[in-house]
Amino acid sequence: LGSNDPATCRAQIKQQLLQPLDVAGERFAGFRSDPASPERECERMQRWLTANGPIDLCLLGLGMNGHIALNEPAAGLRPNVHVVKLTASSLKSDMLRKAERKPGYGLTFGVGDILRSRKIVMLVSGEAKQTVLKRLLEPIVSPDFPASFLWLHPAVTIICDQPALAGLRQGA
Repeated sequence: LGSNDPATCRAQIKQQLLQPLDVAGERFAGFRSDPASPERECERMQRWLTANGPIDLCLLGLGMNGHIALNEPAAGLRPNVHVVKLTASSLKSDMLRKAERKPGYGLTFGVGDILRSRKIVMLVSGEAKQTVLKRLLEPIVSPDFPASFLWLHPAVTIICDQPALAGLRQGA
């Protein structure tokens, strides 16, 4: 996606977090959304993370297919920064519906990078997330549900809105 596309993670983070909290731009490092070489961009971010990490506070959303940070369900998960082919489910996300054009891939931190974070906060919102939230709360770790790897981290907080929680209260 173009660097000014509102559907990029960078644009979302700036608009919804950094600007409201008045965080200086130099305190944020993120992927370039339209690199000439996606693989080199991943190498750049991995070098940055190695030099500056681990991540202090990792904010995650819960994908409809259980992905976290675009780590899609697969037979195996990558531990470090990498290029990922997006699934049909991820391409239908609310965030990507705003995209000027649909991306063919994503750039992401690996599950190992995420699990080395000092603290993880996952935000889950909306009625559509009831089923995926219920699965996340089952203590079974599997690469076909990447969010389940959060069970391996000692400091995870999940914040849910009422619509996402409604299915749990109803025994759904």
